[in-house]
Amino acid sequence: MGGTPYPRPVTSTTPLPGPLATGIEDATTSIDRDGELPAAARVRLHRVVETLGRQIHPEAARYVRAKLALTCASGGLGHLDEHPDLRAAAASLLRATAATMRGEHDVDELEARYETAVAHADDLLRSGSVAPTVVYTLLACAAAAATTLYDTDLDALGDGELRSDPSDWEACFLGSLAASGGATWEGVVGDREARRRYWTWYLEVAVPHAWDPASPLLDPSLPPAVVARRPTTPPASDG
Repeated sequence: MGGTPYPRPVTSTTPLPGPLATGIEDATTSIDRDGELPAAARVRLHRVVETLGRQIHPEAARYVRAKLALTCASGGLGHLDEHPDLRAAAASLLRATAATMRGEHDVDELEARYETAVAHADDLLRSGSVAPTVVYTLLACAAAAATTLYDTDLDALGDGELRSDPSDWEACFLGSLAASGGATWEGVVGDREARRRYWTWYLEVAVPHAWDPASPLLDPSLPPAVVARRPTTPPASDG
């Protein structure tokens, strides 16, 4: 399926360090025939950020991971345009997450909101009252909050999403499900080209934005993730 290509990278006020630029290029070559950026390739990129971040501040890499999750989740809010109430709630959760990162919001309150968001998304999934794309997007927003609260277990991420608990999936991966219509291991592979465009956006737009310390946590001027207008398959349930 065709569609509008992702925009070129935004102009960062901070040049990417050489190892990160090389890591992004290497990750781009890892996108497979189904348009997937494998978890192992994402972990390698996270490890590059970890090494570079350690040279700046002990918590720099964690901050970049949290900002990247926010960027991926907010980039997919367009999937909720037909559900204004859900979009407003998701955007509010992202704002609370950003405020927590700035030290302006109570951590316990964010954790409570995260748990409520996950429960609501699960209820919507079971009821079948909204398209799976909507559920994926809501879960991506919840995952962004979880990244700020608990960080990402890179060792577990390296095992791949098929082998991990869905509650541990990254916001970026959930965003790819919303963009493409499903996971590659499901009965329907989904839109390969939409998935490829999403991961290209992730590497060319989201990662540089997350690394740039001068860029805002939530930037409405960023090119959004492209919405795939096609039927989708519900995400696999773990029980």
